[in-house]
Parts: sequence; C-alpha cells; structure tokens
Amino acid sequence: MRTRRGQDRLTPREIETLSWVAAGKSYWEIAVILGITERTVRFFMSNARRKLNVVTNPQAVAEALWRKLVANPHNATEPT
Repeated sequence: MRTRRGQDRLTPREIETLSWVAAGKSYWEIAVILGITERTVRFFMSNARRKLNVVTNPQAVAEALWRKLVANPHNATEPT
C-alpha cells in the first residue's frame, strides 16, 4: 500500500509481526504464534524495516513506536 506521498504503508501483518518483535519475541516464537514459517516472519520484518527506512529491528521498533503504529509493550496493563 502506498500513501499519497508515495511512501509504502505497513501491512496489517507487518504491523502485527513488528508488535511481537517489540514485545521481545524471537522470530521462531512469532512464527509459532502466527502459524507461519520463520522465513515469512523474516520477510515481514525485512519489508517493515525497508518501509520504515531503518536497518535494524530495534530501529524499526523505535520508529514504529514513534509513529504510534504499535503499542508500547512496557505500558501494557496486567489483566485483573
């Protein structure tokens, strides 16, 4: 998906994968959670990093948090 400025938008699946990375999950754990292969997780993260114009996963998480694409996992409340 492209925005009006020509920038690529993250897909819902890329955002979901990025949210799990932000929560500290490994690619293998994310693959199990989402029912996809680890290779697909790597593909989603590679696309997300490219679209966010960053090189590393920590940079991608920071950029996604700054853009409010994902919730801060450290601000999550515990279920009561």
